[in-house]
Parts: sequence; structure tokens; C-alpha cells
Amino acid sequence: MASLTMAQVCKGREPDVVIGIDTHKDIHVAVALPPNGGRLGEHRIPSTRKGYDDLIVWTEEFGSNSVYAIEGTSS
Repeated sequence: MASLTMAQVCKGREPDVVIGIDTHKDIHVAVALPPNGGRLGEHRIPSTRKGYDDLIVWTEEFGSNSVYAIEGTSS
């Protein structure tokens, strides 16, 4: 599968926030980063449907145009 560039994902708009997610078997750790650097926050969620829903709600606090970078560990 071909990878997408940030420009393709954002469709011409700068992202409000980049959400980096480190996945684990039972929990995932998300970090919110502004496009110009720094760190806005961190959020730990259980790897459940409710946890994923909570992650979306948390992400929306930072803007409406988010980009997700997910590190998979094959857990």
C-alpha cells in the first residue's frame, strides 16, 4: 500500500493538531502536537470501543482538522 503525505491527508488545509498514538495491547497513549512544535497534551485510553470514542472527543478539543500518526506494535 502506498503511503500518503501530510499534504494529501490534509487536502490543502494545515492540520490543527497532529495526534501521535503509541499502541499497546490493553492501552494506547496519544500525544497532541501542534504543527509548529511543542506538546499540547497526553491521553491514555483503554483499547476498547469506548476508549476509541473518548480519544475522538479528546482530539476534537484541539480543532476540527486533525491528522493521526499511529505506531503499530502488532499487539
